[in-house]
Amino acid sequence: MRAFLALLLIGCAMKGDARPGPVELKNAPVTLTVTLDHDRDATRHLMLRMEGISVDGDVALWEVRLGNTVAGTLSTYGAAEQNGKYVAAVPLDRVRGRAATVTFAPTARATGTIHIQRVRLVEE
Repeated sequence: MRAFLALLLIGCAMKGDARPGPVELKNAPVTLTVTLDHDRDATRHLMLRMEGISVDGDVALWEVRLGNTVAGTLSTYGAAEQNGKYVAAVPLDRVRGRAATVTFAPTARATGTIHIQRVRLVEE
């Protein structure tokens, strides 16, 4: 049974399914799918909101990609002083529908870790 559960978890991680819990970024790309909990209102801006960000060590700058296109960047400048309450957002207006698959990719090699407590899509 344990082997089955381990394979199931590995399969989900490889597909980039939505992550219900925190996300850690450590010097390698991370892909995940986020969804709106309602139908999208096309007259409003869609934002990828990253909440509860904290950092350990040197984390550099990260690209936030939607497919092969850079939608924005995640800069954690000032996060260390916020004690895990830092928030960042990137516009994702090109997304159609209720879900988006995004990839966080480092722009340079760094030794630290970015901890994100919650990643979600919101309309503004």
